[in-house]
Amino acid sequence: MTRKEQIKAAASFSNMISNDFIRGAEWADSHPNWHKVSEELPPPLSVTDVDFSDSVIVTDGVLLCQGYYNYICETWEAEGDIDSDEVTHWMYLPDLPPKN
Repeated sequence: MTRKEQIKAAASFSNMISNDFIRGAEWADSHPNWHKVSEELPPPLSVTDVDFSDSVIVTDGVLLCQGYYNYICETWEAEGDIDSDEVTHWMYLPDLPPKN
């Protein structure tokens, strides 16, 4: 199954939602800083704190929010309207430019 076929199959439940899902998935695919949850999780905070990942940006293909991975419960903790089981991609928080 091609990536386009995968996206269409995953988005087939509602026309309005599917269009948003498709646009979000295409956007995520075109931004290589995003890591697919199915392929890689963010690393733990440190060697001594392996219970949680560092704070990252997560998406379900439509919404974006800040969150982290809970290695104890094996779930995502997101600060927005994204359910833990709907997180598809994550990326490190970008570095902010220095103050002048």
